[in-house]
Amino acid sequence: MPFLASASAPTNKDMQTVLILGGASAVGTAAIQLLRRFAPSTNILTTCSPKHFDHVKSLGADQVFDYNASSIFSDIAKVVPTGVNGIVDVIGTSATNTAEYMKLFGPAEHKMFAMLTTGPEINKEHVPEDVTFNMTTMGQIMMKGLAAHTMRNLKEAVEEGVYKVPLDIEIVGTGLEAIVGGLKTSLKGVSGKKLVIRF
Repeated sequence: MPFLASASAPTNKDMQTVLILGGASAVGTAAIQLLRRFAPSTNILTTCSPKHFDHVKSLGADQVFDYNASSIFSDIAKVVPTGVNGIVDVIGTSATNTAEYMKLFGPAEHKMFAMLTTGPEINKEHVPEDVTFNMTTMGQIMMKGLAAHTMRNLKEAVEEGVYKVPLDIEIVGTGLEAIVGGLKTSLKGVSGKKLVIRF
């Protein structure tokens, strides 16, 4: 949010089409809503499992693709034959298919690739020189002092009704003793909701 709201943020002209990888995740659903708010005419594409298609569309996504489909790259290319201007990877998907994702970029002057590091890092050798690359972690955001500013803005956006809390919340326990049970639940596979432990 602080980057999108700044004077130097990409405009609709720069970011005509943006692909968000992991649109049903907590960060992905937030990215869809914030991009829609600050760059309203941007064509937002995203990936997720089919059961979340309707949800991410309700938040502002224009086109949704099954991230497990073997034809995902050709499916995206058919929808945007001129290519995308930006890719935002919030779940690390592009770390294993970097070269294929980079082929989705079009000939636009402004091309950006952003990745929230959640595990394996991307092979930078596959990122073309004309693509602005930004890889960050939640720790870096905290160190830059952006977290407090972002949370204030999100609180206001929720109160104004322009931002929806993106995922259902499941409370899995209270206190430190609930952590082990919460991790076990998470390892079984959690989709479309956020596990929370109260303290």
